[in-house]
Amino acid sequence: VGLRLRTVGQAVGSTLHFPEVGIDSVVKFVLDRPDFSGLDEILKNDPYKNPLYQSMLQRCRELKDAFPDMGVSTVVAGPITTAAAIRPIELLLRDTMKHKDKLDSLLNFCVDHSLAWVEMMENEFGSMPCGICDPVSCADIFSPRQYEIYSEPYLSRLIDGIYDILGRKPGLHICGKTHPLWPRMLNLNIASYSVDNSEDLQKAKEILGKKYMLVGNVAPVDVMLNGT
Repeated sequence: VGLRLRTVGQAVGSTLHFPEVGIDSVVKFVLDRPDFSGLDEILKNDPYKNPLYQSMLQRCRELKDAFPDMGVSTVVAGPITTAAAIRPIELLLRDTMKHKDKLDSLLNFCVDHSLAWVEMMENEFGSMPCGICDPVSCADIFSPRQYEIYSEPYLSRLIDGIYDILGRKPGLHICGKTHPLWPRMLNLNIASYSVDNSEDLQKAKEILGKKYMLVGNVAPVDVMLNGT
């Protein structure tokens, strides 16, 4: 039980659509004005009192009661991916030039909410595996320079915070193209890196494999859906 890519956005006021088939999507972003108005109100949101998180904790308690022999694990989204459920991605990219200080406040807020969730889960169930999904940090969206400034510092703070809370390193998955970022990703204190199937696993092994366990790299459609 964990924070999906858009859970924090939903928790602070973005409107989500949950289709019967398929993944959820944002219908209305809570922070959708170009001038960043409304940010101060969002920053006041206390994760430990947020009703959505509390309902998710209760669901996890019920699942654990129903399946007492099963382990518990959780997941959070990367900071820039979390922010993309609060504010449209086209505005976030513009913010990297026009509203750097406010973007910094938003990204740190996203880290704080994710760490608060991990802490609440640890308080309830003890140390557990934790994964991070961060598709917006991919090189299809960010240049290496943008990743270095607007993703890596906040992602590193999230990773280090998870380690401090759980006593174990998280795993990381970033969808899409990431190989231009791999040299900088060696700075991250993660246990494993999940490589998208669009990347070359051999090249990932040469750069990342000496430090991280590599997982993933399976084509979900070609292998899982259409494979034998």
